[in-house]
Amino acid sequence: MFVVTGDTDAELQAAAAATRKQLAFYASTPAYRAVLDLHGWGELHTELHRLSLRGAWDEMGALIDDEILDAFAVVAPAGDVAAKLRERCDGVIDRVLPGFLSGVSESTVTAIVNDMRTDVTVSGRN
Repeated sequence: MFVVTGDTDAELQAAAAATRKQLAFYASTPAYRAVLDLHGWGELHTELHRLSLRGAWDEMGALIDDEILDAFAVVAPAGDVAAKLRERCDGVIDRVLPGFLSGVSESTVTAIVNDMRTDVTVSGRN
């Protein structure tokens, strides 16, 4: 699961922008058309694929709005990520491997994972 987080509003905004680009890249590939169709966003694939052929990566990221971002990512300040993951996964799955951007500090990731371990199995370990 994608995680968009940060300790400040600027960090959250930067993480959201990077994750929007990553989601746009995935959504531009034919394999992800069915996923977008499932959510009613199938036509977005057509536009993203067209832009990908032009190498318009920044434009592509701008097409991933907040609704789409929230569908595929947990978006929260660092202190709220574990609770948001629990809320998203409770009753659906019992293990989650959160995907953090490379800019998220090791101490932040460690704090989130430790918080998750109180109620959620992480990476197959209790």
